[in-house]
Amino acid sequence: MYSIDNDVAVAGVAGCEGAAMVVVSGELDIAATPQLKACILGHVVAGRRHLLVDLSAVTFIDSTAIGVLVSAAVNLPQAGGGSLVVVCAPENARVLRIFDIVGVASTIGLYHSREQAQAANTSLPCGALLLSVDQRGRYVNALFRLTGRPGPGGGDCGGGAGETARTNFVIAHGLIVEWIRAPDDPGDNGGSTAPGTPEVLPPSGPTV
Repeated sequence: MYSIDNDVAVAGVAGCEGAAMVVVSGELDIAATPQLKACILGHVVAGRRHLLVDLSAVTFIDSTAIGVLVSAAVNLPQAGGGSLVVVCAPENARVLRIFDIVGVASTIGLYHSREQAQAANTSLPCGALLLSVDQRGRYVNALFRLTGRPGPGGGDCGGGAGETARTNFVIAHGLIVEWIRAPDDPGDNGGSTAPGTPEVLPPSGPTV
């Protein structure tokens, strides 16, 4: 059995009108995944694009539910600079272990408390718009245009709005398992240097 509470007051989510919190409990398996997906989509359609999903009371989560969270975490930044972060209390070792095994720590911002998640979300000034994707050996290279980001912590991207940035992804079994900051291509942002060596981000990875 599972429960997805879609009516949690949003005032506590960084004080932002465009934010919402979803609290899940019980077994988050293939039977529960459609409701989770519908819940997230409902918030996005309603204009709430900064989502905090609290899994502290979840007793089990499978790959289908994690896939929904990964998809939202990757796609929301392109939807007007949105974001999705996940909370799971440190006492919930079983669910944290599943996330560790699946290997999505560099894709989903995973925090031990709502306060930590909200603080991290307010530190991200940039949004991003996906421009193109191509395969480069083991990597999928994605080109983004940086944008200002509305909502908590949002801003003008430190003056970088309008510039482009590249990211290399390693995808296995339909999931992003590695997220690597990539150098500019020749001609990106008016540059002319040859491509450099990708920089592997720290294990904690970026949050979106």
